[in-house]
Amino acid sequence: MNFETVFDVAQAGYKDWWFPAMGLVFVAIGAALAFFPRWASLIISAPARAGWPLIVFALIWMLGAFTFSYFPYIWAREALLSGDHSVVEGPVTDFVPMPRDGKGKESFTVAGQKFEYSPYRGTPGFNTQAHMADRSPAASTSASHI
Repeated sequence: MNFETVFDVAQAGYKDWWFPAMGLVFVAIGAALAFFPRWASLIISAPARAGWPLIVFALIWMLGAFTFSYFPYIWAREALLSGDHSVVEGPVTDFVPMPRDGKGKESFTVAGQKFEYSPYRGTPGFNTQAHMADRSPAASTSASHI
């Protein structure tokens, strides 16, 4: 039986890099406050001493966000590459697309195993929503290999 690969964690790479990188914005603001207080005061009305706590908070944020997003990716990738995972094959059934308002999860079932995901939840796995059943790779009733 021929299968179409929709998602491969080993090929997808670390998708959630942007989440810890958001802290760089706050590092830059903190650095502007700490190192250029007169210039920063034209833009933001905050004391110069506020720069260092902001830098420290942003660095802690980046470290925590990286830890909680990168290691699940590494574990999923290693499980795939080492063969320490399960395989489910069969037709996609019970497809439920994400609501049009974007709130909720999309789900489907293959061989009695339910899968659900949301693009708004950081995960190393597949989390691409369709918004319309005919656009989703999961909406297909053809054979699936998960």
